[in-house]
Amino acid sequence: MNLVAILAGGVGARMGMSRPKQFLEFAGRTVLEHSVQAFENHPAVDRILIVMNSDYVDEAKTIIKRNNWPKVCGVIIGGNNRYDSSGAAIDYFLGNAPNDKILIHDAARPLVSTELITRVFSALDKYDAVNVGITPTNTIVEINGKGEVTATPDREKLIACQTPQGFRLGLISRAYEMAALQADFTATDDCGVVAKMLPDIKIFVAQGDENNQKLTRPEDLPVFEYFFNRRK
Repeated sequence: MNLVAILAGGVGARMGMSRPKQFLEFAGRTVLEHSVQAFENHPAVDRILIVMNSDYVDEAKTIIKRNNWPKVCGVIIGGNNRYDSSGAAIDYFLGNAPNDKILIHDAARPLVSTELITRVFSALDKYDAVNVGITPTNTIVEINGKGEVTATPDREKLIACQTPQGFRLGLISRAYEMAALQADFTATDDCGVVAKMLPDIKIFVAQGDENNQKLTRPEDLPVFEYFFNRRK
């Protein structure tokens, strides 16, 4: 079975907004709706779970009812950070087979394409963990605490990570179980949990998409709408 967890637990604090960014609108729909619809439309997806902040679960349920998405199996409450929200989604699906595939996606990336979703699912036929990324277009440098450049890594060996990231359910659940035993463990993405807890596991990087950007500020919305309409 092919599972999807869409993480929409943010509350908009970093954007300085009164409402979470997943409820902002472009092209006539909310960011959350665009993200869910991309997976709802994909023929390989069987079940979709939405992870929300507790204050917005009812609003998410209203959106689900309005769209009548048959693949959406529920809405659950996330944790205090992304790591906890991913863990909650993984726990929800633990009754499924360990070999099932699960994709974990940030709702704030509403322009995820059918082709990208397919690439991640296909890569999971060979690998148990799949990241998604693009080569940075700008030169990346390392600096010290004084702001001085200490190294200039080869840009061709670097990637800017995106989502969805994909896993075999048994593998990602084992990584999260191990992480839960570590005091004050944190990770910024799910492949990072696998890399830290299961360093022998090879993580494949599927080619990302330049348009699969993350919404970070309200001014991004006209750009998202432009690329959405161009793709249509």
